[in-house]
Amino acid sequence: MRARMAMTALVGLAAERQVTLVATLHQVDMALAHFPRIVGLRDGQLVFDLPSAQVSREHLAHLYDQHEHELRGEAPIRVDEPATAAPAPAVMHCR
Repeated sequence: MRARMAMTALVGLAAERQVTLVATLHQVDMALAHFPRIVGLRDGQLVFDLPSAQVSREHLAHLYDQHEHELRGEAPIRVDEPATAAPAPAVMHCR
């Protein structure tokens, strides 16, 4: 709720001041709801640059290929660790 309120305030202020707001988000639903244009980047390369209404599930699936847990908010399953291992600290990587 707070994130949506903050985003609404930022978008409103940018519109009021007639400036461009650029944000880096991994919350796809929030980006689609608040921005007229979505730029998809993967490993520093442009994957798509589209109006929000044209961003399809296929575009997002391609963008997040092998990282679909980011779309669903799930932690990735690690098969290389023994089941009895202590939980590892959360590591976040920005691409």
